[in-house]
Amino acid sequence: MGNAIVQPRSGAGGRSALYADGPFPGDAATATELAESGFGTVILWSLHVHENGDLYYNETPIVQDGGYCVEDDRWADWVKSLKTAKGSKVGRVEISVGSYGAADWENIKSLIAKRGADGGTGPDSILCRNFKALFDKIGVDALNSDDESCYDVDSTVEFARMAKRIGYRNFTFVPYARMDYWRDVRAELGSLVDRVYLQCYAGGTGNDPGEWADALGMAVDPGFWCKNGDGCAQGDSPAAVEQKLTEMGRKTPVHGGFMWCYSDMRKCSTPGQTVADYAAAVNSATGIGNIATPAATGKPGR
Repeated sequence: MGNAIVQPRSGAGGRSALYADGPFPGDAATATELAESGFGTVILWSLHVHENGDLYYNETPIVQDGGYCVEDDRWADWVKSLKTAKGSKVGRVEISVGSYGAADWENIKSLIAKRGADGGTGPDSILCRNFKALFDKIGVDALNSDDESCYDVDSTVEFARMAKRIGYRNFTFVPYARMDYWRDVRAELGSLVDRVYLQCYAGGTGNDPGEWADALGMAVDPGFWCKNGDGCAQGDSPAAVEQKLTEMGRKTPVHGGFMWCYSDMRKCSTPGQTVADYAAAVNSATGIGNIATPAATGKPGR
């Protein structure tokens, strides 16, 4: 292909992510489906922080008093297999903290404010010990913030810096509102925030990636809700997702996109509407594989 660079339709490199709600503890079939689907990133949803600092994965306690408390390693092994399984296309795994209606970020703020004893973010704090125990066990690449109620800049920044010291490589956002909060956190954390997954569905319907990119000083990855609801009559098909991302990419650089959520994809799966079909739609619209590798230098073209 020589030195030619083929421009992707959205004018960017391209990447795809999927929020995987559950499964716990997971099985070989779901791990294989996710690993081979074509999504480059899997975001585990959702981690909850209780008032005393205990970490729950949805309704299951997983870390308490600085120790991993699940009786066996099935879930931890399942998480690791997303990247290590033969034929896996997953290169990155994140775990999301928070959700709508949960007080996780309020609890984080309160725990940080206590400072002494188990408070704060130092190595002896319950937050640091618990998130280190989680990292040591499952080794995810990044923490993803799904704060939909607290919006406290100072505690978020301190928490993210603690996570970096522990070993989490990055800190990512999944906003739908309160642009001012996300802008201020991004300004404090800089390159530690390497991805922003912008909700363009439900409460985020109508969000403009260009406006958010200008405010945050970085490109954002728009996200959509797959087919869902009674009779799978709500949400977007793979074709609709590809069209929406392509149209957004004509207005502003769109480096990737994400989908919500895995359980709905499985429930509403039909020929042409599988997990792999959604991955292909995001990858196609955002340009994965559309930039050639210059043969003369051997360097990546993106």
